[in-house]
Amino acid sequence: MTPPKTTAGASDPLCERYNGAGRCTDPDRICLRRGLGDVCLGPSIRDPAAAQQRDPLNDILVECARIRGCYPLMHRTLHEFDWFCTAAIWGSGRLLVHEIQQIMAQGNIEAAKYLTERRDLENSIRARFNTCYQSGPDELIRLAEAFLAYCREQYSSQEEGAHP
Repeated sequence: MTPPKTTAGASDPLCERYNGAGRCTDPDRICLRRGLGDVCLGPSIRDPAAAQQRDPLNDILVECARIRGCYPLMHRTLHEFDWFCTAAIWGSGRLLVHEIQQIMAQGNIEAAKYLTERRDLENSIRARFNTCYQSGPDELIRLAEAFLAYCREQYSSQEEGAHP
């Protein structure tokens, strides 16, 4: 028996732009699940005026995902954005410093070197971007713009180095 073309009584259209690898290939739509026939939401499905509205946070994070080379897998960018925001607000935490000390005591120099570089990176992010974190209605947008600048610096140089 063929499943109905809607889910749970909703009238959302089903995704027909399946790429064979479990993803929708339409960059303007959000797939709720993976695979052919999954529900895929467009901006005008829930609100006709939404097609004309832009979401600056979403736009910035989509650009970051493209720079990082992982679009449309936004969850990867969201994880890094979460890490970036934490670093911008707090810098490296006491737990990381404690972990470095433990690994040094165990004699694992390579792991300690990696964690020390991560600690230094997190502290440099805080030193550079902490002013973006100030309470206000657009604090998340300011952090996202800082993250975009970070992504451009980090990933643009990797792209240039990857191509001969």
